[in-house]
Amino acid sequence: MVAGAAALIVSSGVASTPQQIRDFLLTKAVVDRGDPGPDNVYGAGELTLPTPTSPPRRSRR
Repeated sequence: MVAGAAALIVSSGVASTPQQIRDFLLTKAVVDRGDPGPDNVYGAGELTLPTPTSPPRRSRR
């Protein structure tokens, strides 16, 4: 799941390096569950990505 989210982040242009992807996922894409911070029950939290924008339509030839 996280690999797929990372692919979406890279393809959207939000982040490109492994560190940027990690930082984005941990700071902007996680809803913390349970005790504050990472833990053994919920890990880093629930992954939640923003709704993607529609890509530009390609003209058919």
